[in-house]
Amino acid sequence: MESKRKKNKDYLDILLKISFWVYVFTLFTLSFPRKLSLYTMGFLLFLGFGYWVLTFRKIIKEFLRSKNLVLPPVIFFILQLINVFLRKEHITSIEKQLMFICVPILTFSLLQSDLICKRKEFLFKTYMYGIISVTLLLIVIALTCLYKNYNFGKNLLENFKTNFKCFFTVDFSRFEHPTYLGMKISWTFILLWQLFARSFKKLINILIIILLTIVIFLLASKGSIILWTVLILCFLFSFINEKISNKIYKYSTIILISFILFAGSFSVAKEIVRINQFLSQIKTGLTRTEVNWKDLDQRTREWYCALQLIKEKPIFGHGIGRVEDRMVEEYLKNRWEEEARLRYNAHNQFLETQMTFGIPGTLSLLWMLFTPLIFRKRLMYPKLATAFVFMMTFFLMFESMFVRQWGIMFFTLFYCILVFPSKEENNIPVNHTELKNY
Repeated sequence: MESKRKKNKDYLDILLKISFWVYVFTLFTLSFPRKLSLYTMGFLLFLGFGYWVLTFRKIIKEFLRSKNLVLPPVIFFILQLINVFLRKEHITSIEKQLMFICVPILTFSLLQSDLICKRKEFLFKTYMYGIISVTLLLIVIALTCLYKNYNFGKNLLENFKTNFKCFFTVDFSRFEHPTYLGMKISWTFILLWQLFARSFKKLINILIIILLTIVIFLLASKGSIILWTVLILCFLFSFINEKISNKIYKYSTIILISFILFAGSFSVAKEIVRINQFLSQIKTGLTRTEVNWKDLDQRTREWYCALQLIKEKPIFGHGIGRVEDRMVEEYLKNRWEEEARLRYNAHNQFLETQMTFGIPGTLSLLWMLFTPLIFRKRLMYPKLATAFVFMMTFFLMFESMFVRQWGIMFFTLFYCILVFPSKEENNIPVNHTELKNY
């Protein structure tokens, strides 16, 4: 009997080790071509299901104890599922959103284990290595594009101007939308600052920051550039606060650096064609005799139409099968043919959820986002979880991230790593005194 138990434990340990390395590979390939991480995540969920089956009695106790942490994304999906059934829409319309229920429930069995829980920092570090690798690969691809189209009769600057598209926005970010890659790079900055600044040598830290900063500006994502500026300022404020004790010198330095950083970021950003066009459009709109606030930019047009749809059905929304067509109708009503042709969504997850699922959807979205803040003191990485929530909230204001696999996958994987299991669980051998200093 004892021999059988030992044998079963050995099999479970092997299953956990395989699961850990599958999780590692999934996080490493998160910004590479999507199929890589999707297939490995599917295998990870299969392993999680297997571990549930083999250790059900143990896992269900831990699951029920942590239900307040696990359930918010599950409820967010269930409300969408109910909405689809009540409106008699096709179930495939929420196929991508299945990750909201599958990832939290199935990975819970793995993440609560000692083996994986002890190595969470390795998961974060692997993700960082993946982002650094993919950014280097994208730069190599852009340089290869420049080389293939190089005109040796012109100098390097002229060649760059001719082939500048290879280095910017969607032509540069070949594997995913620039905003999503910008968000993932922003998360890398946060991880580097909060967890790994002292793990690497100063030169390596500087090189990583320079590389990722260059890529942020090449992506030409306005939100990512704004968040990059804020993160760099926070890092500098923290550094200045430690190094300068005199309040006059400290605050004078902070004001000076803030001005230089904002001015420098704006000067560089406005030279990027996509951002320059955006600024010119906004300037033109604001200098008119009568400012048409709803028609200032693509985003204002999308947000205006979304608000009109919300006014029509504020309680339960239009439903996922109807909302896209209604947005197109609203665009055409206002003679915004480009937005109608491309069938743009609201580009704001809060508006998107409200106009699609109504008040229940919005409440479940807010519950999911604020859970890490509500239970902050129970988490292993409270400051990191708080930063994650604020970063996601910021990007959700400019993108409907939970209607695409890129956004859902990123959110659910890191939500699960950060939010559960909690400190209250006895099987987590962590240094709580050290964690309080994060």
